[in-house]
Amino acid sequence: MRRTGLLQQAILRVLAALLAMVLIVAFFAVILQHAAVAPWCNACPTDPVAQDSRQSRQPGEQGLPEAAERAPAHLNTQQPGHPLFSNTEIFFAAAAALLLFALLFQATLGRWIMALTRHVRQLQTVAQAFIKQRHLSQEMRQSLETVITGRQDEIGALTDSLLQLTQDVVTHTANWQHHARQLEESEARMRAMTHSLRDALLVFNAEGDILFCSHVCATMFACQERDLLERSIAHLFSPNWLDPEWQKKWILSDLTEQATHTRAPMRGLAVRMDGNEFPIELTISQWQRQGKIFCTAIIRDITNLKILEERDLRAYVNRIAISALLEIGIEPLPLHRKLEVALEIILTVPWLAMQYKGSIFLVTEDEHLEMVAQKNLHNALLSECRRIPYGYCLCGKAAQARKMVFADALDQRHDVTFDGIREHGHYCLPIMLQDRLLGVLNLYVDHLHRYDPEEEAFLTTITNTLAGVIDRGLADDRARHMATHDALTGLPNRLLFHELLTQELKRTTRTRQVMAVGFLDLDHFKAVNDTMGHDIGDLLLKAVSDRTREQLRNSDTLARMGGDEFALILPAVGDREHALAVCNKIVRALSEPFVLHGHTCQIGASIGLSLFPDHGESVELLLHAADQAMYLVKKAGRNGVTLYRGHD
Repeated sequence: MRRTGLLQQAILRVLAALLAMVLIVAFFAVILQHAAVAPWCNACPTDPVAQDSRQSRQPGEQGLPEAAERAPAHLNTQQPGHPLFSNTEIFFAAAAALLLFALLFQATLGRWIMALTRHVRQLQTVAQAFIKQRHLSQEMRQSLETVITGRQDEIGALTDSLLQLTQDVVTHTANWQHHARQLEESEARMRAMTHSLRDALLVFNAEGDILFCSHVCATMFACQERDLLERSIAHLFSPNWLDPEWQKKWILSDLTEQATHTRAPMRGLAVRMDGNEFPIELTISQWQRQGKIFCTAIIRDITNLKILEERDLRAYVNRIAISALLEIGIEPLPLHRKLEVALEIILTVPWLAMQYKGSIFLVTEDEHLEMVAQKNLHNALLSECRRIPYGYCLCGKAAQARKMVFADALDQRHDVTFDGIREHGHYCLPIMLQDRLLGVLNLYVDHLHRYDPEEEAFLTTITNTLAGVIDRGLADDRARHMATHDALTGLPNRLLFHELLTQELKRTTRTRQVMAVGFLDLDHFKAVNDTMGHDIGDLLLKAVSDRTREQLRNSDTLARMGGDEFALILPAVGDREHALAVCNKIVRALSEPFVLHGHTCQIGASIGLSLFPDHGESVELLLHAADQAMYLVKKAGRNGVTLYRGHD
């Protein structure tokens, strides 16, 4: 539809109104002109208005008729008689002209202006309602369509454009609101997800500035979210883990124009706002958006995990330690050696907060504690604590009470002190086999060490295992002693003597020292045994072994070979004269009378000696030479000492 321009309509309507006005003015001017030339004096006598006018004029006044009479003749063209229009007719004519002008104005311009004003007000009302409601109602739409239909000018075109624009705005607003709701729902889901995660979530840029952090992250670092947004991610980690500059290089070094990737998790230490450190596992993922590089950091607090791992590690170490103790228990070693190894195992358990020193005591038959194994103890303690009674010092108190004694410092319970003793504490635990006390485990801790129930539980398990090791060791020692020692005298038997001689021969071969080997045979023992009985004979053999041991050094060996025969090993004896002197002391000691249960026994001893390396460098040669020398003493009259003289 062709639309007429608003300006064109206005010009046309204004011209029409002006034309109407010109016509009316011209018409009215003609009327006035006729009214002006009509003689007022010749007014109709029957005209009441004219008569009143003439009657009211005073003498001497010059009115309009007189002036007309004096007017020039060429102007007075009217014939005497009535005027062309009366005043009333002129008035009504003027009124009619004005009314006609008003009608013409209304018809040409007024109605158009009113319609324009009405349509503009409609547009204003619709615009205000739309701004307020943010919605195009059906009533608004009909109002706009009415304006569009009623106007074929710019107002109509503007209204049509406004309708389309409004519809577009409504459509885009609806779409925007839909997308906004979707975004809010997505953000709500994302926030709910980040809140439900037990891991902290961070987003930072290539410079390390934190752009986003989850609520869990703020809780983890004991702060508000806004506090983290003001920091760099490198400042969240402890300098005890990595140097801050190194951290920054490690975190930001790979932030290049590369494809999206995720680094392998790395464990370290983070620091909270209050300065407390805690273990974490850090995973960093790199991604890009609009040409910029960003990273997502997932931080997991592994404090509980570390506790579980440490607990599992402790349990694993504990199993290894206990297994090692059980293996030591079945090793063919002397008990004191087993306990030394066991003490070493206990002191090297990594998680125990123990000093590398301690001791193990065993119970003696007279209810004392005897130290059988120790590690790094002071010499004063070795002498003072070698043998202690029940109730003495912490170890004795643990044995007496049969329960653990803990001390975090040197207190009045410490009965053993010495100059220069350092501050320390103790764990003293009794070693119990059911209700039987076998010994005490004594361990050292640092000064003011805090009691740890887990340490006590583990050490109790250790002492229970040690109880089995000690019981097995005591049984093994008894069996070994029975197998290698004489049951009557307790001296090494022939089997053990050969083993000891072999070991001493190897050592002497390395040192090239002189060693003496002797055979000792009792003189007249058979007569005592036959006349006084076997009991007295057994007592005599015990007395002989005791008296002979008194004449020897601790390094010397005395063994019973069987019957009334004994053997000697004198290592590092020096020379033959010294060896002969020792044997002569033995002969003189055994020549003294023995009083046994009221019986006096008089015996003697014949000893044959051989020397290493003079008489041989093997066990067999030395024993053979000593045996030959002993028989020479027997032949010579007994009760003496003879050194092997070779084939002489």
